[in-house]
Amino acid sequence: MPRRYTAAIIGLGGFSRFHAQAYSMVKRVRLVAACDLLQEKHAPWLERCAGFVPKDTHFHTDAAEMLRAEKPDLVSITTKHDAHAPLTLLCAKAGVKGIYCEKPIAMNLGEADAMLRACDRAGTKLAIGHQRRFNEEWLTGLRLFRRGTIGKPILAVSRWPDNDPKKYSYALFGGGPLMWLSIHSIDLLRFFLGDVDWVTAQVDLREPAIDVETRAYALLHFQSGAQAIVDSGQGIGPEATIGHSIVFYGDKGTLHVCDGFGARYKTKRNPKWRQAPFSHKSGDWSSAALNACADEVRDLIRCIERGGEPRCSGREGRAALEVTMAIYESERTGGPVRVPLKKRTSPLLEMTRDGGFGQATWRT
Repeated sequence: MPRRYTAAIIGLGGFSRFHAQAYSMVKRVRLVAACDLLQEKHAPWLERCAGFVPKDTHFHTDAAEMLRAEKPDLVSITTKHDAHAPLTLLCAKAGVKGIYCEKPIAMNLGEADAMLRACDRAGTKLAIGHQRRFNEEWLTGLRLFRRGTIGKPILAVSRWPDNDPKKYSYALFGGGPLMWLSIHSIDLLRFFLGDVDWVTAQVDLREPAIDVETRAYALLHFQSGAQAIVDSGQGIGPEATIGHSIVFYGDKGTLHVCDGFGARYKTKRNPKWRQAPFSHKSGDWSSAALNACADEVRDLIRCIERGGEPRCSGREGRAALEVTMAIYESERTGGPVRVPLKKRTSPLLEMTRDGGFGQATWRT
């Protein structure tokens, strides 16, 4: 008989609802506990999640106490970014079998490396919330891409507008739209194109009211020879479809994938756009995201039982963070930056603290 698992959630913010509902969709998992420092969040969260969170779920305000009392097999970490590393270390030490931590993996590479070491020592499987690796539109696009539909990849262009910089701060997010949104784009670009070998970027820090970027524009060069542009934040104009999308240009055609809208493609032989089959209602990002969360839970359980790394593993999450840190380092030094990056602290924090800009040179 297949083993059953207990699960807990730490951090009852917006995306925790997706994790809770995802657990309810995996029949072998039962949510037994939830934790948030603010007790006043508990009852409203349970009310919002009525229908898929068990009424007998135990609520806690202290994560360590919850882990001792409940001993969950799986834990979701859906807090602000600054708590990802300490909570992952706490869960690994407590013997949790699988951790599903939201992105980004951490605030800097030093924290990410500590998380990986702790999970390796404890035998804990670590998955990071780059759920788009499970989304239908991105998997459809990847199949077309790997089938050679657009030929040899030359350039990809990722665009993610966000005109609300006031919600960001370094203390909570470790960055602005780049860390909150476009780290997903970076993960997807690596999913399609492989490892990055150097980065050059411009990061806009001209808003005095916040201590993070309002816009980032980066050129990534991949070991395969392909290149990608990552454009995120304020002032990005309208796209053929709203929200986040990536356009892949090859020597034989073009592939366009957009969150919630599916994948379309055209080739030199057939220059009219063709829409790939897509089972979701166009624009329904939330249902796609929910299904992806449930698939990530199933993938985490598969790794616990059979071994191997999750599709959205801690190491893949670290790699996406490393490219993000390289983008900040390129702005700080004023020139291209090679990957892998030796710096373990955040270049963005150095810039906002010290005002160190424009020292143009190759840095690692």
